[in-house]
Amino acid sequence: MDIRLQQAARFGNFSAMKDTALDNPAVLLAKTLEERNTCLHIACKEGREEFCEQVVAMNGSLLTAVNRDGETPLLVAVKEGHVSLARYLLRWCRYLRLSAAVLKKQDKDGCNALHHAIVVAARPSASVPNCTTGPLLTCGPPACRRCHGKLALELIEAEPALSQAVNNEDESPMFLAVKSRYCAVDVLEKLMKTRGASNKGGHGHNALQPTASVVVVVGREAGTTTSIPPEMDRDLMKAATTGKVKPLISAGAVTEVLCGTNAMGNNCLHIAAMRGHKRFCRAVLCGVRDDGDSRRRLLGGVNTDGETPLLVAVASGHIRLASFLLSKYDDDPAATAGSDAILKQDKHECNVLHHAIRSGHRKFAVKLIAKAPGLSRAVNRHGESPMFIAAMRNYNTVFNKILLDGTDDPAYFGAAGYNALHAAVRNGNNVIAMRIMQTPLGRHLAREENMLKQTPVELAVRLDQAHVLRVLLRHDPSLGYVRSSDGIPLLNTAARCGHVRAARALLRHCPDAPYASTRLSGWTCLHEAVKSDQLEFVKFVLNSPQLRKLVNMRDKDGRTAVHHTALDCKPQMLEALLARPRHTDVTVLTNKGHHASWTLDDAIKSAKSLRWNEVSKLLQKADPNGARHIDVLHKEIHSKITDKSRKNVKALTESYIRNTSVVAVLMASITFAAAFAFSGWYKGTDDTTTAKKFTFGAFFISDSLAMCLSLSVAFLSVIARWEDLEFLLFYRTVTKKIMWVAYVATLAAFAAGLCTFLAPRLLWLGIGIWFLPALVLLLTCLFDTTWLVRWWVAGKSSETDLLDMVCLRVLCNPDLVHVLRTTVNPGKKDGPQVQNWKTPPVDVVKINVDAAYLSKKNQGATGVVIRDDKGKINLAALRNDNLHVTSKERNVLHHAIRSGHRKFAVKLIAKAPTLSRAVNRHGESPMFIAAMRNNYNKVFNKILEYNTDDDPAAYVGAGGYNALHAAVRNGNKGKKKNLIMDYHTITTS
Repeated sequence: MDIRLQQAARFGNFSAMKDTALDNPAVLLAKTLEERNTCLHIACKEGREEFCEQVVAMNGSLLTAVNRDGETPLLVAVKEGHVSLARYLLRWCRYLRLSAAVLKKQDKDGCNALHHAIVVAARPSASVPNCTTGPLLTCGPPACRRCHGKLALELIEAEPALSQAVNNEDESPMFLAVKSRYCAVDVLEKLMKTRGASNKGGHGHNALQPTASVVVVVGREAGTTTSIPPEMDRDLMKAATTGKVKPLISAGAVTEVLCGTNAMGNNCLHIAAMRGHKRFCRAVLCGVRDDGDSRRRLLGGVNTDGETPLLVAVASGHIRLASFLLSKYDDDPAATAGSDAILKQDKHECNVLHHAIRSGHRKFAVKLIAKAPGLSRAVNRHGESPMFIAAMRNYNTVFNKILLDGTDDPAYFGAAGYNALHAAVRNGNNVIAMRIMQTPLGRHLAREENMLKQTPVELAVRLDQAHVLRVLLRHDPSLGYVRSSDGIPLLNTAARCGHVRAARALLRHCPDAPYASTRLSGWTCLHEAVKSDQLEFVKFVLNSPQLRKLVNMRDKDGRTAVHHTALDCKPQMLEALLARPRHTDVTVLTNKGHHASWTLDDAIKSAKSLRWNEVSKLLQKADPNGARHIDVLHKEIHSKITDKSRKNVKALTESYIRNTSVVAVLMASITFAAAFAFSGWYKGTDDTTTAKKFTFGAFFISDSLAMCLSLSVAFLSVIARWEDLEFLLFYRTVTKKIMWVAYVATLAAFAAGLCTFLAPRLLWLGIGIWFLPALVLLLTCLFDTTWLVRWWVAGKSSETDLLDMVCLRVLCNPDLVHVLRTTVNPGKKDGPQVQNWKTPPVDVVKINVDAAYLSKKNQGATGVVIRDDKGKINLAALRNDNLHVTSKERNVLHHAIRSGHRKFAVKLIAKAPTLSRAVNRHGESPMFIAAMRNNYNKVFNKILEYNTDDDPAAYVGAGGYNALHAAVRNGNKGKKKNLIMDYHTITTS
């Protein structure tokens, strides 16, 4: 630790280190060498409250620091007797949700903060009266011994588990509280009501054994006797249960009888409050109106669950009775201890205001807040404050009452790390959200995360609460730049959920809101929208002036949104991205040198679907030079699927044979039954001319044909058990044709049979029956074609390629075949050659294009080789490691070419020729991008014109590619010629 910081903490002079701490807050975490104390430990030991307040406000993580003895700053403050400082640190721990992490810490003796708060050794001080007399449990201790009652109560309330801990001598806080002669009775009562509190003591003792000596001291020093409440009279119990007042009056019950309790600690008011007997309660309180102590014991008495009669009445829903009991606290505040009885909490640490709001009694809750504003400070065991519950239930009146007429520091906390602002955002209540943002803590609450790591502003985006988001950003525009603890900005959250309204509201108040995640490098909101299949959000990004540039932005793997769309086979998404072909660059290469077309190879699971084929069609249309790649990709995927299908041939065989045999047997049964049914009708008719009709013969011929063909297919399915792919394909082809003929024959038999029967009687109906099977056959044929299936699935016609799902062969699109025929000549031994590709007019140079430039795994740029008499030179070999560090970011020329602004790019090159030598973090030069986009000859030639010093950096590209790779890929002989002629380093080597 810096000696200056150590001296500043010891003497409380924070101004000496303020500038240093502001520049580097981590300097406050430094520790001393021997005792391992931080500056906060030293200040707590010396009692420097002002120094501690400023340090904790600057770096709250200091509260969790421990020294060599295992002591936190809070434990040091309690141990040294600085009560106000300890209470201040405790409030910070509760506010930062560090209670469990800080308060459970134990020092080297096994004592926690509660042990020291109950009994702690203190230095002699003039401020502590050196008194040894006075009533036990109420007077101050001597100078050598002291107990901080209020601090102990706050510690138990903040972390009830402290009451379960024992020190190295097996002494629990309850044992020390009973053993100490100077412990406040409230602390002991609180410990006894805390569930799971330990009563262990040293040497096998427990908290009951020191009690005898304590009672003797009570009688000797206080001059009083302890009184145990008498047991409740049975008649009184019965009267309280039934609510009958006459037995109570006739019995003339005395005060002691009325104050009796049962085994659960309930007095007669508790029992009557459960049943809602207002008359009984009025009669009881009238009977003790002259005895203030009895009124206090009745109204302020608590049962074993920590409930007062008022709390029982509210929890039971008897609001009229509760209002009556509340009014009785005003009769004699000195005797009834007014607000203290109202503030009591039950075993769940809920007070009467918690129950009133939770049960929906809004008017009564308003009365409670006006009566006892301190109720709004209480937080129950689940961490819920009355304000949070009111915000969750959308009770604006109650919320405003707490905020305006309640205490100055109401609690905003909620369960699971939520706060009142989370609740307002969840319900879309912009009124409550506005009121919270107007408070001093509003900006901090808007940045507070819950257990799900969601801040209120992030929750507003996630739930698409645009109107609440506007309120938050109007009061604090900096909230639009807040990221989650995982580094995810708000725009990415909106993209994941597809909430365009929230994104618009965010960009309206924060035009430069962050759009990329810090956890995943380069992962923008457009990537997130594509992965989450949020088409509307993708369109919003493409039409937004601020976010339009994201279309060509890459993630950590070098993939743009187009790559991810092709990988996931989303044709509608890809169509939206390619709606602006000038701004969307489909020639971008990934870190592995793959363009968008090659990502279809990774989507092999979708290769049999129509979406895969439509994506390939869209990519071919956007990048015609990639048609060669798509053809090779078709062949590769065909081979992969064939090999995969061979492994699953047994399952394919069984599935197809089962389905075919069921249909064949069904058709054979129908036709067989129809033949005999028609014969029976013919024998019973008197029409002798029926057999001479054409339809009669057509019926029997077609019916016999359908039955025989169906039976043959059913028999073939029995013997077709060879697990061979070729046989399966042959069997499928043959059975498909046979079933088509049987299907047509069945329809013909149906039409002929009905026409034979109906023609003599209803000729028009017989003719209509002929057209019905013909229409069914026509529709079946149409649905068997590719284009109609595509129209039925996607809602429009499209000429796409379709992989046959059974035959496993590629049906090439005519347009694709035309492109391949005009651009590729597969007859040469050297692989695919571009049409009209002639040798450049350079005598010493001969270009040989290897087929490897079409391979997906083109590593090291081995596809294009420059040969001469002395050997061969690889363009990629001319690049060295220094070229990659020329520039890791894109300059304005990269963006101009990538976005399609050709004229502006030419102006930039003329204005600043050095821009053409810059290489971005993906290894791409402006010349490479211009060569990839193919129609940018002016830009390409302009870069060559100003590249007079033959800088190799001007030619490099991503994935080991260079500008010549790009020219060869696009079949642009003009670029290749100019490139080779200009780059004389190669031609002269």
